[in-house]
Order: sequence, then C-alpha cells, then structure tokens
Amino acid sequence: MAHSDVWFDDGNVVLAAGGQAFRVYKGLLSKSSAILAERLSAPRSTVVEKFEDCDVVRLRGDHPVDVSRVLEVIFYGLE
Repeated sequence: MAHSDVWFDDGNVVLAAGGQAFRVYKGLLSKSSAILAERLSAPRSTVVEKFEDCDVVRLRGDHPVDVSRVLEVIFYGLE
C-alpha cells in the first residue's frame, strides 16, 4: 500500500516497511542519512524486487510510522 504523504511518482526507489510503501529519491536519502546510504548501497542478491522500474528495499523490523516520520523530515523538513 502506497503511503500518500511520502510517495513521489517520479521517485527512483521504493522503501517498504510493515505493509506501507514509500516512493522516494535514492540520492537525497543517501545524502540525508548515513544509515540509509549504507542500506541503499549494500550488495543485493541477483533477484531484486522491482516496482515500476524502481528497486524495492524492504526495511524489515522498521515500523512504518517511524519510517514515515523520518522521510517526512527529510523531504518536507520540520514543521
């Protein structure tokens, strides 16, 4: 299920956590967070899950509310 607040139609990576999906920009995530940069650059198996030509990165163990809050700060700033 796409998360309506953090879903960019032209994004180039999909993060999935707990049944929620977030389509965002890999470069901006990598510049904003060393942890996400490491996660996004980690070697992946030859079988890569895709959604509309975007790699899907599964964030196992991360709660979707937590992922949403972090992404909202990265993409929209603090309110």
